Amino acid sequence: MKTRTSLQRAVRAAMMSRTSRGLVAAGSVLVLIFALDALIGYQESLRAFYIVPIWVGVRVAGLTCGAVMVGLTTIVLTHMTLMTRELPSGELFGNFILRLGSLTGIMFFIWKVETGLRHAVRQALHDPLTGVLNRRAANQFANYAIERANRHREPLTVAAVDCDGFKRLNDMHGHAFGDSILKYLARELEYGTRPDGVVARAGGDEFIVILRNRDGEDAARLMESILPNFVQATRDLGVPTTFSYGIAELGVRRQTLEHLVDAADRDMYAKRRTKSVPDKAVVDIGEVIARGRQPVGNSGASNLTRGDDFLHFAASRRQTDPPMTTEIRSPHSLPTRPAS
Repeated sequence: MKTRTSLQRAVRAAMMSRTSRGLVAAGSVLVLIFALDALIGYQESLRAFYIVPIWVGVRVAGLTCGAVMVGLTTIVLTHMTLMTRELPSGELFGNFILRLGSLTGIMFFIWKVETGLRHAVRQALHDPLTGVLNRRAANQFANYAIERANRHREPLTVAAVDCDGFKRLNDMHGHAFGDSILKYLARELEYGTRPDGVVARAGGDEFIVILRNRDGEDAARLMESILPNFVQATRDLGVPTTFSYGIAELGVRRQTLEHLVDAADRDMYAKRRTKSVPDKAVVDIGEVIARGRQPVGNSGASNLTRGDDFLHFAASRRQTDPPMTTEIRSPHSLPTRPAS
């Protein structure tokens, strides 16, 4: 409850900050246009430029800021009309209402256009299933993050995450259930890596996590802290599932996202090759949860995790297709994280 309250306060503060920025930006534009108009003598040809402050307000802070700018712009234009000629009170009021209505209509048109553009940009940069970034957006963010890390000499780590036994889940329970597992894993990764992590879906059941200001050991601890939550959720469904991951740190030979992901994949596959699981395995997922909470040792990149025999049991079995003997119950709805 405290976490949710703090999150709500943070959201409200962010919204207030956004509205304030919008009002300052749009108000500055309005003052600039009015000053220019007054300097050259209130020319009618400049009236169209008074739409710009409304557009800035809507773009930066949404309808609320746009509505405020509509009111201010209407007052300014009415004042300018009085500066150039005298109008009867009835005509002045009608002029004010006409301007207010026209600018309000323009504001809603701008809002619709901006909303459509934002939606198109989101579709272009986000994975439609999970809502996290897609590979294109991950590349764009990685270029910025790598450049910043090199400039400030900060650590940067990439984790490659793969849902274990995902093909078997799809075959046994259908693609809709598999999609639900991917959605929950994406949410768990986003929730667990804030505020330094950015999650992207690379394709299929593979995810990329870009972690700023974290070295390999920190990244491994973070992934270990996420694993028990994911295991417990899928265990409650009767389909105990884990995920595998590999870690790669920014270095002289790892200066692009492709190089980092390739190194993280090699780290993950190297761990998988060292594991051996019998054809008929009885897996104690509770021990996965217990081991996942243990601290990570300092034994190097090839031994960043503890309890790897459980963490990678399904990954090791992927190379051999005999069905597992674990009894699977019918899945229901997935648990969800508190709204952020």
